[in-house]
Amino acid sequence: MSENNESCYFKYLQKQHFDLRFYIFNYFFYSKLVQCKEQNANLTTLQKWSHGVDLLFIDYIVIPINHNKHWSVVIIPHFDSLGQDDKM
Repeated sequence: MSENNESCYFKYLQKQHFDLRFYIFNYFFYSKLVQCKEQNANLTTLQKWSHGVDLLFIDYIVIPINHNKHWSVVIIPHFDSLGQDDKM
């Protein structure tokens, strides 16, 4: 899956579930996170990636990962969204 396909697919999902609040990070976010960890850098430098969005009011945070040419995705549900299966 290419970066463009991945981005389009997540935008499609977001439109299908418009009642949910998603925040989908750019696919570069994970590599920057790993880079910060490897360099013992301050993680506050990653705050700019959410562009001022208050992540505490987001139902699902989506982090696409491309590691060694293999795609994965991390989906982090908000605690209030847990157990609300009727939304998806």
